Amino acid sequence: MRTDRSRWFAFLAALLALTLVACGGDDDDGDAASDPETEDTATDDTGDEGGGDADITIAGSAFSVAGPVPAGEAVVITNEDSFTHTVTADDDGGFDVEVPGGEDASIDEDLEPGTYPFHCDIHPSMTGELVIE
Repeated sequence: MRTDRSRWFAFLAALLALTLVACGGDDDDGDAASDPETEDTATDDTGDEGGGDADITIAGSAFSVAGPVPAGEAVVITNEDSFTHTVTADDDGGFDVEVPGGEDASIDEDLEPGTYPFHCDIHPSMTGELVIE
């Protein structure tokens, strides 16, 4: 009877080990969103495609700018993160929009053609650049 019990425990131990190996591994997968408060490498990727019709997409505590926005049009912002970010112009007279997690917002100011550097007030390492043509 001890032999059967020993085999059973050996089988369970082997099964547990296989499960841990299959599910385990290195937890450092480079996911910047895992701790947004300590993220300091988020930067703008102008020219990259954003999410859907958004001109600025926020994902993984980083801005992605889809490309130039025609003058006179609202700038659509999509926050794919689960927490709030801002899109705040670096100059004091520009735009400042708060975008709650999982929501959309827009910059409705009539922006003149030019380049507008911006950042997130909550996560200052997040920066980007909006181009209006």
